[in-house]
Amino acid sequence: MVGVVWRCIKKPLWGGGLVLFSLCAAAPARSDAALPLQALPLAWMGPDARLDEEPNDDFSQATAVDLPVVDGSACIDPGGELDYYQFNLDHAGSLVVGVNEQPTPGYGSAPMTGGPFNLQLYDDAERPVAQGSDSLEVPRLASGSYYLSIGHVQQVCYLLNVYAE
Repeated sequence: MVGVVWRCIKKPLWGGGLVLFSLCAAAPARSDAALPLQALPLAWMGPDARLDEEPNDDFSQATAVDLPVVDGSACIDPGGELDYYQFNLDHAGSLVVGVNEQPTPGYGSAPMTGGPFNLQLYDDAERPVAQGSDSLEVPRLASGSYYLSIGHVQQVCYLLNVYAE
């Protein structure tokens, strides 16, 4: 599985963390090529909103999200827990997931030293489909319902990006 890097340009509407639009591109982590940027629709989250709804620590408590997820803010708290998300793919295609640390006062604002985020994708029967560290890319995925788990050994906040083609 090739590592993926998300590069985004955000244009603020006004101060306080509100975003008017975001242009994003995903590329292999070791790519030096210029990236074509694609405008992605955003759900307005506000400056203090969080993507994850606790508890979301197992399949039965998974936070339902709509795709694409662009810079969805969430936290692993306490360290070692798993956050679960559920989403639907309306059509067969590829899926790209990326997670980046988000320094947040009181939630792991120091640089990470405990390793990468652990990502696991499951089908609707809770069977593993793909896994990755910090990112994962699935080139062929059938339409249907899926679960994504995100874990880290430390208490840390992150930005989640999920895009389906």
